[in-house]
Amino acid sequence: DNSTTYQVMSEDSFENVGEYEITVEVRRNGVLVETGTTILEILPKQVTIIPNTLEKDYREANPTYTYTTDLTGVTVNSNGLYGDDLFVGELTRDAGESVGEYAYSIDNLHADNYELVLDDTILFKINTKDIEDSDIITSGVETEYTYTGNEIKPIPSIVYPTSNGQIKLVQTVDYNIISYQKKNIDTEEYEIVTSPIEVGDYRIVVEGLGNYAGTRNFDYKIGALKAFNATITNTIKEYNRENQNASVAVTSVTGKLTENVYYKLVYYKDSNYSQKTTANDASGARSEGGAPSNVGNYYLRVEGIGNYLGSSAEAEF
Repeated sequence: DNSTTYQVMSEDSFENVGEYEITVEVRRNGVLVETGTTILEILPKQVTIIPNTLEKDYREANPTYTYTTDLTGVTVNSNGLYGDDLFVGELTRDAGESVGEYAYSIDNLHADNYELVLDDTILFKINTKDIEDSDIITSGVETEYTYTGNEIKPIPSIVYPTSNGQIKLVQTVDYNIISYQKKNIDTEEYEIVTSPIEVGDYRIVVEGLGNYAGTRNFDYKIGALKAFNATITNTIKEYNRENQNASVAVTSVTGKLTENVYYKLVYYKDSNYSQKTTANDASGARSEGGAPSNVGNYYLRVEGIGNYLGSSAEAEF
């Protein structure tokens, strides 16, 4: 009834989690009628650890895993706990450095008098590294090569510097390479080419794989070979009303060359090689520099075409 009161007879105050024996006096109408003991139990305060939304790119250093709590009120400190209470340890995450999502862990995080619960809906994310980022270093691709008759398909060296040293990216694991050839010198249209051999403009496209994304382009040119050898013989002919050629053998480091594919014979009227002849070709069409049919002195030059530049030999004919 309202005349009965209970008073804890202890000079101690209890704040920490645990069980405490206390003495209680029972008074009725102000008169002490009974004294006894009982157990006071203080339970841990449940607090939810809420990780901040964090992410990084592949191979970057891990950030500090920060978090907040669900406690509110004026007595909550900057740590997210009451009063002067502190956390001991740190928030961690599952092991792994590949691209993907990783769960956080509170196994190494503690706070006296609290029961910690993790909000496991928030994950740490590792994103793909863009292969075009400025901190990825490339080398090994020249801007121009000389025609050799063989495939010229440079493979770039791609390196990612980290705090633990340089990581060399591996083709078919970290990236693929696709080769293109420019379709038209006046446009930026390219088409895939499996074996870059001929003179022209080419592009290597490096495409990120796995933990890497994005693309990086390397443009290069295969230039015409400027050195070839020609031997001109049989330079004296008798008039027979037909166009007549000297005998010519042309070779280079790639082997024997084919006329009208890699070189052509050009005839001139003067020793300065400034005035080309005008002659009928096999179809009857007029062509400049064609083999002459009329009696006279002419001057023959072997001129490179296609994958070859310049001229190799000259002779009077």
